[in-house]
Formats: sequence, structure tokens, C-alpha cells
Amino acid sequence: MARGPKSLVQAIALSALLGNGLHAAEEGPDRIVVRSMPGFRLANSRDFAPAITGQDADGREQRRTFFAADFDGDGATPDWAVIVINDAVGEHRYCLLRRNGQIDILLQRKGLVIEKPMFFKPAGVSGMEQLRYSDLVDGYSDTVDAIKAGLTKALERRRGQYRSVPAVEICTSGYDLCGTRRTWYFEAGKLRSFTAGD
Repeated sequence: MARGPKSLVQAIALSALLGNGLHAAEEGPDRIVVRSMPGFRLANSRDFAPAITGQDADGREQRRTFFAADFDGDGATPDWAVIVINDAVGEHRYCLLRRNGQIDILLQRKGLVIEKPMFFKPAGVSGMEQLRYSDLVDGYSDTVDAIKAGLTKALERRRGQYRSVPAVEICTSGYDLCGTRRTWYFEAGKLRSFTAGD
């Protein structure tokens, strides 16, 4: 990926040429970051800690810095889940860049080295909701406790909603195990999140 003023000038010139008619479907996440998040750049695989290599236990690549999907369910694709870096400030962020122009900051970390992998959960896949330790139901940190409290219907509704949509997962425990993850997904147009682990 090209960096620096040349990329910014090219992005501005192209945007002006097309009368600001660029859409997320017509440009990649690197250009969207340059245009919508001044001072940031899209992270790349070299920005990860050396210990983050290969795949996780589910066979997913651990050094991915962006994913495209209709995360907010508005029918317009793609929205982008990205990891971006601000070299001058010394921080990196995990964000959702929505097609409507909204930017949701999921997680913000100090430092330029990425130590928390980001994963994509496609629609129709169970993901993290099946783990015992999950605060998928508000007010409960353990799904077994939620069931004991008679919240089986609420839990199944939330599980079904989460399963049906794409989601972003970010490790919150050590990257060598990545046993605990925070997951973000949309439910009825609202961004929700929960933490789950073994």
C-alpha cells in the first residue's frame, strides 16, 4: 500500500474528479481510511507483533487488517472492519467504517504494534455465542446463570440474531491463546457487543 502525501493527493484528486461520488463499493479500505480518518493509515501484516503468526484454533488467519461485509444490515455493501494506525500519535484502532460514512471505534490501543488479532464471523455461523462464559444476555456474565434465571427465550433470541449476521471479533486475552474475545454485531440497526470465552 502506498503511504504518505502522494496517496492523500491521489485520493483527493480522484474524489474531486468524480465529484465526491466515490462509494465504499468502488474503493478499497485503504482509500476510505485516508479520506475519512486523517492521520491514520490501514494497518498491514508487518504491524503485528512477531508472535502473531499463522492461524487461530478455527483455522482463521491472524494477521488480517480488514474485512468487508454488510455489518449494519442496511443492504448496502460493503461496510469495512479495519485496523488503522496513527504513526504520529502512536496508537491503533479497530473500527467499523460504514457505507453511510459513520465510523464506529470498537477498540483503541496505545502503541504501534498490534497485539490483538481481529477475526470475521460470517452470517449464519455460531461464533462465540455458544461459549459458557458470555454476557450475550444483559446483566449476566454466564449463559448457564441466564438459563437458570429463566431467560432461555431471551438468550435464544439473542443467539439467533447474532448467528444471523456478520460480526467482528477481537482478542481480549493474550494473543498466544486468544481464549477470550469481544464481539461486535448489529441488532435492529444498533451496534451491540459481548465478551465470551472458554
